Amino acid sequence: MWLCIDQGGHSTRAAVLDDSGRIVALQSAPLETVTREPCFVEHDPAALLESVRRCVAGIARELGRSVSHLESAGIATQRSTLVCASRATGAALTPLISWQDRRGQDDIERFDGHAERIKAITGLLLTPHYGMAKLRWCLQHVDAVRRHLAEEDLIGAPLASFLLHHLCRTDQWCVDPVNASRTLLMDMRTIEWSDELLALFELPRGLLPAIQPCRSSFGMLDVGGHAVPLTVATGDQSAALYCLGDPAAGTAFINIGTGAFVQAITGPLPVTDRALLSSIVWQDDEARAYVLEGTVNGAASAVDAVAAELGVRLAPAAPELERALDGIERAPLYLNGISGLGSPDWVADFSSRFEGRGSAAERLAAVYESVVFLIVRNLERMRKHLRLSRVTISGGLAQSDWIAQSLANLSGLPVTRPAEPEATLMGLGYLVSEGRMLPSDGGRHFDPLANAVAEGRYRDWTVAMEAELRA
Repeated sequence: MWLCIDQGGHSTRAAVLDDSGRIVALQSAPLETVTREPCFVEHDPAALLESVRRCVAGIARELGRSVSHLESAGIATQRSTLVCASRATGAALTPLISWQDRRGQDDIERFDGHAERIKAITGLLLTPHYGMAKLRWCLQHVDAVRRHLAEEDLIGAPLASFLLHHLCRTDQWCVDPVNASRTLLMDMRTIEWSDELLALFELPRGLLPAIQPCRSSFGMLDVGGHAVPLTVATGDQSAALYCLGDPAAGTAFINIGTGAFVQAITGPLPVTDRALLSSIVWQDDEARAYVLEGTVNGAASAVDAVAAELGVRLAPAAPELERALDGIERAPLYLNGISGLGSPDWVADFSSRFEGRGSAAERLAAVYESVVFLIVRNLERMRKHLRLSRVTISGGLAQSDWIAQSLANLSGLPVTRPAEPEATLMGLGYLVSEGRMLPSDGGRHFDPLANAVAEGRYRDWTVAMEAELRA
């Protein structure tokens, strides 16, 4: 059996999986996300760490004596989330600054002239979502961070590194290449910190943890008094890619949670596009894998934000929302840039708004629809480089039949939703077990259907978005 920990933006979950991919134990703990001003998004480091420990302790209680049957463990975390901490003690000096946070936007604009070179080295665009911008902001604005830097006792730790350090109780600071890459400081081809970028951004190499392969000896995890080797660390979206085993060429994998992430395997070498991301999703001693990736920053987070603005709370299966989705042609269009407009347009300060009027339910329906539109926009860009034949979806919003069918209709590609919704946990189980765990290939399939209303609304939405981008 294998223990898998998924630390996400809304909660921490831990599961034990057996050879057949069956979840034999499952624990979860909520996580509060604090938004201060539109662009400051944070987690409390102690609370997040406690949520992981609580899940692990719950797993131990649930397993009882069977805890000794655990062979190994793995962890998948939010990418691009970073904390500054004492290298010696591990004590956090700042909040955990979320991947959604954009506080460094003004600072990094000074590097716009280097954007093309940054993209060539990292595969990523120059945006404030990545760890580099957060680290520079902390050095400029937090006295404790500057003091620990002067004392040579500062670590700029991606979330994965912070958790590995504390959970494995090691003196070392390390990070896997997937999470390291999201600092905007790693060379995606050499899998090393880039001296060129460290010099450009005026950051000492000593601020960063050591990079280890995704499959490594990260340390021992205490599970109810039983020491379990933690052998895999990666990003949540990268783990989800393996939810059905080794990802097949020609398949776009879309995980729709807080944000939506569109990935397609390009093989052992990166494929580049100026408006999409080239990301490493796996490295071990024998192989590495890259994807083309598109990012929609506002998926469930956009639904939550607009619901809060409207003062309504409608569950995805609420009758009012279902009626609005069924009659979507009457809804306004929503130009969705929650947490910044992601790929392929990349506008950090995009002003989200509705085009047209409608009831609260109709407006929420338009937000759901905008997530589908943004995903399709990314798929269109991705198909300039890759021959896509199918889509696999996972995540909270993917459980909506309406979203799944709409995505099939507008992309013209068959969509599969695996029976097990815990894509990150299932993918992590496959990786931790070294392929011995065989995920189920069942689920529900949605074939594309002609839908003139949806196609017309997508055209209208595209025109409105492009007009807003030109304004």
